[in-house]
Amino acid sequence: MSLEEKEKELYNMGSKKSDEVVNLSTPQKLIEEDISSKEEELQGGWNTGKSLVSNDFEESSADRVVNKIGFFSKITFWILIVVVLAGSGFLYYFINEYSKSKDLSFDVKAPNRVMIAKPFEISINLENKSVNTLKHAKILISLPDGVISLDNRNSDMQTYEDSIGDLKPNAVLNKKYKFVILKDEQSIKKFDIKFSYVPQNLNTRFEKNESIEISADQPAVTLNLTTPQKVFNGENFDMSVSYQNISDFDFDNARLKIIYPGGFKFKEASATSSISNNIWNFERISKVDGEKNITIKGALQGVDQSFFEVKSQFFVKFNNKEYLINEKSSRLSIASSPLSLSILANNSLNYVAGINDTINYQISYRNNTDVGLNDVVIKIKLSGEMFDFSTLQSNGNFDSVTNTMTWNAGNVSGLRLLAQNDQGTVDFTIRTKKDFPIKRISDKNFILKLNGEIDSPTVPYNVSSDRTVGLANFETKIKGYAEINALLEVVKGPTPPKENKATAYNVRLFIKNYSTDLKDIKINTVLESGVKWINIVKSTGDTMPLYNDRTGEIEWQIPSIPATKGVIGKPTEASFQVEGTPNITQLGQQFPVLGSILFTATDAFTGLILNSQTNILKTDLRVVN
Repeated sequence: MSLEEKEKELYNMGSKKSDEVVNLSTPQKLIEEDISSKEEELQGGWNTGKSLVSNDFEESSADRVVNKIGFFSKITFWILIVVVLAGSGFLYYFINEYSKSKDLSFDVKAPNRVMIAKPFEISINLENKSVNTLKHAKILISLPDGVISLDNRNSDMQTYEDSIGDLKPNAVLNKKYKFVILKDEQSIKKFDIKFSYVPQNLNTRFEKNESIEISADQPAVTLNLTTPQKVFNGENFDMSVSYQNISDFDFDNARLKIIYPGGFKFKEASATSSISNNIWNFERISKVDGEKNITIKGALQGVDQSFFEVKSQFFVKFNNKEYLINEKSSRLSIASSPLSLSILANNSLNYVAGINDTINYQISYRNNTDVGLNDVVIKIKLSGEMFDFSTLQSNGNFDSVTNTMTWNAGNVSGLRLLAQNDQGTVDFTIRTKKDFPIKRISDKNFILKLNGEIDSPTVPYNVSSDRTVGLANFETKIKGYAEINALLEVVKGPTPPKENKATAYNVRLFIKNYSTDLKDIKINTVLESGVKWINIVKSTGDTMPLYNDRTGEIEWQIPSIPATKGVIGKPTEASFQVEGTPNITQLGQQFPVLGSILFTATDAFTGLILNSQTNILKTDLRVVN
């Protein structure tokens, strides 16, 4: 058998044998073709979605879903690859263009310390060292509180912006901006500075930031105010105010203002005031003028030992707007007067009066000097709507036009010469009105006021005044008043009430409040014998009367009632129903339904507890059989 026949025989035998047998003598080409054929089968299985195990079985639903997911996953994967490549390209371009523009020199210079109100400059030096033009460039400076720009007419803006256009390659720019600090001595002011631009070939804006801190020094114009610590009532005294420009900047249209306390009477000043004896205007405060001083003479009147404050203020102008740059104040008190005066009401400093009340005012005076005081006069001016001036009684003289009481040597002999350390007393009695003069809701919290003055033309040696004066003020508060009333209405049942027969009544409670706000109000009462509670309750307020069935008591609590409610407008009201059955012992008598009503409240104006009580509430008609 030839070799070719042998090969064919062997090949045919291999085809008939099981696939488990591998013919090692198979030619290489055949083997490669067989492998290629198998690969095509595998590839076809992936591409067509058919089973690799057998083409004789149908594809399941789960396999179809898995294959679809795989398909879309591949699409998503390739889309992501495209996006990443495009983004990388754009990022490369962006970084490349920016790197061409990043060579920018940005230098900021400013003084470390600046006086308040002295203008200063912030210098900004820019140099574009890149090969690109920096387009739409601008400088932004954020100003701290108390700082304004002198280059910007709108002083209220806290950001200064300067648009400088395009900055070409190798261009150099030097800018200077003027500012002024106006307040907060010895503080630190932080300025945030930005250079904003758009690199060439890009539409994205970039910023370069710098921050600087400047210390606010003392004001450029010093200010000092000097007053005595204590003065006598009505005694002339001097106060002085000095100012000086200690900077190298001249201030135009400056102004000095003195704020006097109440009770101060201006006499004269060493420099003519521009307005109202307390304002001085200056066309220019120069750095070479040196210190200037203004002396003011005046007198202060008030209650002994009371304190007062004097203020001095210095203003300058920037951008046609005035700014306060320095302020000094001084406190002074009124020393015990050489001639003192004090007032009591019914022997009390804190007496609280009521309506139709009698008040006795005692006015005490004393000479505290070491010399006798001649022709002493005492005047007391009365003011207050609750005074009934027709009831005033005194040995002094009363002027009903000015409502002023006066005592002098004509009616009190001791006032002709009040010896050293001598003292005395005068008095008067007056009643308050029987009713509150309420016409408006605002008519509340009434006060009686006394303004007293004692004076003598004699002046002790150590007092620089044209007379010796003592003052005293006194106030008396009027406490509030409220009324509670009850009304009985028949709902059903016999009228007049009959023995052993039930009648239903509606009880109405009314509260009328007069001159002060009331709080923590309580109304308490009790059901009388033979009366029972019917749980029908109403109220015009947020709270209602409550009944205690074990004690038979009724309580109504109200948080507050404003003044004049019920005098003007409707009163506070509540109602409840009861049923009363008279007994045989009550024949021929008025049937009692409700015990006396106790009203309690706190007066918000005086702090006092107000109390009132009504009589027992009875039927108008007598019990019959």
